[in-house]
Amino acid sequence: MRTDKKNTDENIAPAKKRQKSLRRSKKRKTFIILAILAIVCAAVLIGGYCFLLDKFNNMDYEDLTGADFDINTGVDEKLEGYRNILIVGLDTRENEDESYSKSDAIIIATINEDTGKVRLTSVYRDTLLDLEEQEGEHRLDKLTHQYMYGGPLALIKTLNRNMDLNIKEYVKVNWETVADATDNMGGLELTIKEYEIKEMNKYIKSTNKTLHGDKTKIKKAGKQTLNGIQTVTYCRIRKVGNGDYERTERMRKTMKAAFQKTKTMSLGELNDLAEETLPEIGTNINGKKMVRLAIGALRYDLGKNSGWPYDVSEAVVDGVWYGPPVTLESNVKEMHRELFGQKNYEPTKKVKSINGRIIELTGVE
Repeated sequence: MRTDKKNTDENIAPAKKRQKSLRRSKKRKTFIILAILAIVCAAVLIGGYCFLLDKFNNMDYEDLTGADFDINTGVDEKLEGYRNILIVGLDTRENEDESYSKSDAIIIATINEDTGKVRLTSVYRDTLLDLEEQEGEHRLDKLTHQYMYGGPLALIKTLNRNMDLNIKEYVKVNWETVADATDNMGGLELTIKEYEIKEMNKYIKSTNKTLHGDKTKIKKAGKQTLNGIQTVTYCRIRKVGNGDYERTERMRKTMKAAFQKTKTMSLGELNDLAEETLPEIGTNINGKKMVRLAIGALRYDLGKNSGWPYDVSEAVVDGVWYGPPVTLESNVKEMHRELFGQKNYEPTKKVKSINGRIIELTGVE
């Protein structure tokens, strides 16, 4: 029997149309689903961004736009790709004016923006360097005094001038902030050495007079969770071990423990931490930049930490003890090799000039 070709074609055509229509329908559904997912993701990102921005806007912000950071000639170009941020811990007591504070902790966080590797460098507080006092007068003095002479900007300028750095940003905290942050994180896990117990228990009570927290004493050596008062005391003691050099090491260990702890905290816990501590922190990093820094921190990896100067001596000038670098020039060379991979770094004329003045004053070279 002969099949009617026209009739057959008429039957096939609607079927093809239905298939095309079905494919178009699937494509539309897929597109709609992807569009919805994109909108949801965007909403989450925007919401998260706004949430973080709202929190960071509670910080004590200082606008230093256009400020002179005293970066030595050519240094910015040589340190391209590295972000150096000053972290300063103040010894401000209860009801004290911050302008009279000394900087107990002076730490430079160096971020390799290509790899996400972060290095922490503690600069010893008694290091003899070129400081700028009021009205632009310069003199060789202990680094810890610079904050009293001019606040965070003056300290940034001093570090840049003496160490060939390009610091433009700072974060400042006092010991109350450290205690509050530690308690809000549920304590920090740190290792107490046998010879540190007596010294810590001796000063926990005096630390608590200012901070009004938990003054529980240390009962044993070894790894343990410290509360806020204990953590602050751990960072402050310096009459045991290797003096101030070991104290700066304790500070870096505390920062590393805090950094690792935040990575394990829930959003609710991080929110509580932000609410409690961010208003106590001072910085010239605005809210938007701080959000980007916080997001970037998810990929950051804390590398080797150290104290600076690497080679330091002792000198008594007019009855005052100082810790002069031996020499400033060689220590700056070594630092640039360690932090920035510059094997044959040549310090600037400014560093060499300060180096000569330190040797002339102390006779140590």
